[in-house]
Amino acid sequence: MTLSKFTTAALLTILTLSTSGCIIHVGGHDKNDSNRDRSSVFGGVDVSENKQVGDLSSVNGNITMQDNVSARDVNAVNGNIEIDNNVTVNDLSTVNGDIQSQGSLTVKRDVSTVNGNINFGKNSKIDGDVTTVNGDISLTQTYV
Repeated sequence: MTLSKFTTAALLTILTLSTSGCIIHVGGHDKNDSNRDRSSVFGGVDVSENKQVGDLSSVNGNITMQDNVSARDVNAVNGNIEIDNNVTVNDLSTVNGDIQSQGSLTVKRDVSTVNGNINFGKNSKIDGDVTTVNGDISLTQTYV
């Protein structure tokens, strides 16, 4: 069975539109959430409070971590990384997006953005480098 180019293009368009805009929510009542990697394309990743997860990644969507979350590497392309209080991660990076935390963020290694800003709230601690290309860095009572 062969499909015409038009049929293939129409099918690809329908599949793309039907999966766009989804948000992966980590939390709720699933007891098997702990330490698992989460990724999303054309949607965001939202981690509810008091969760421990693995790597988080998103393309064309934001990553949001609520209070008391622990994650390994957090990466976003064309999306922001938004962080509440008392969050611990290994690395933070984004391309075409901002990184913003409210306070008491702990990053065990590096933080980087390309075409984005970095804003950290009070009592944050970064053990590695903080770098941006084409963006601003604002650190409020942050230890680097």
